[in-house]
Amino acid sequence: MRFNERSLVVLIGGGLVAAAALAVVAYLVFGGNDDGGAEVAGGGGALAVEGNAAASFEGGPDELLYLSGTSLVRRNLENGREEPAGTIETPSVYPAAGSSWIAYVTAKASDQDFAAEPVLHLYDPVNDEKARYGAGVAPVWHPSGSHVAFLRPVEPRDCQGETCSGEVQIGVVEAGTGEESLLLDRGTYSILGWAGEWVLVSDFEDPSTITAVTLDDERQVVGIPASQYWDASPDGRWIVKTNEKKTEFVSFDDGKLAEERVTVELGDYRLLEGAWAHDSSRVAAVVGETKRTDRGGTEDTRVVTFSPEEPEPVTVGETFGATGSILWSVDNDSIVFTSLLDPKRALFQAQHCALGNQSGCEVVTSWTEGVALLRTE
Repeated sequence: MRFNERSLVVLIGGGLVAAAALAVVAYLVFGGNDDGGAEVAGGGGALAVEGNAAASFEGGPDELLYLSGTSLVRRNLENGREEPAGTIETPSVYPAAGSSWIAYVTAKASDQDFAAEPVLHLYDPVNDEKARYGAGVAPVWHPSGSHVAFLRPVEPRDCQGETCSGEVQIGVVEAGTGEESLLLDRGTYSILGWAGEWVLVSDFEDPSTITAVTLDDERQVVGIPASQYWDASPDGRWIVKTNEKKTEFVSFDDGKLAEERVTVELGDYRLLEGAWAHDSSRVAAVVGETKRTDRGGTEDTRVVTFSPEEPEPVTVGETFGATGSILWSVDNDSIVFTSLLDPKRALFQAQHCALGNQSGCEVVTSWTEGVALLRTE
């Protein structure tokens, strides 16, 4: 197939790893145990996602929040001005898209292996609030930014390098109040993401299915392999399923797959990283095609957009060489993407593009190491 060349643009930043490929093994990384954990509260109740999940960021031009070393930096995307926004002592940072909260993970003590005993923290750089929640790893934010799900180890971990084995529970913390819930029985879990009010969980002992669970501990079995899960829409209506042969939208209702399916014709391209718009209107994703040359294989990557209503992928202009995840603007009208300019020097560049803008994209910043794009505000 040929991608339709339209003047749509997407913003991206991050590493070059497909989310679906990580789904089954993510639970193995960064386990731990901490006897100083937060007190566990009772059930949390249902969550609702209405409209734009990032609506808490209001007014003014969009700003880009990024981490440079241990320093948070906020850059105005209209005039290029930057200002310090706080510090975080670790690169293991997980920002909420729909609020000002950031989760990060540190070692229990400075002389201990980070992977063996991780500690979960929440930080709001806007209001300068910090909270330590004890043992926890692999946090995944609800689209609204109000709750974060994570893995809480329940036994000592056996770690080899950055891979650990051991049972965990699914914890969920409400960022504003600190109220915590524990879901499911202990097991070897990985958190795949949120689909509306449902937390989607895979179990290493049975990777052929996914379990959907609410904060009231209501449970449903989702009948797709964890390895084929890519992402769910913030409103919980659609799941993107992908494998070597097909990428499709699968409708999702009340914790279960529904009948409606929409195929996305990617041709020879593979679906890599990307994200849903905050309002669940469409997907922006990096796709890649391996091309053979005299010197071996090279990866041709670009950004495309597609939706259940318009499933034909549309190539976003000026995004060749794109790598990493997508950062959508708060109003869903623009995005930021990272491109690899020079592989030998590991030189990256971030660009800001308005959707439908015929004049192209504006360079935001460039770097060689130590920078992670977090979100737009």
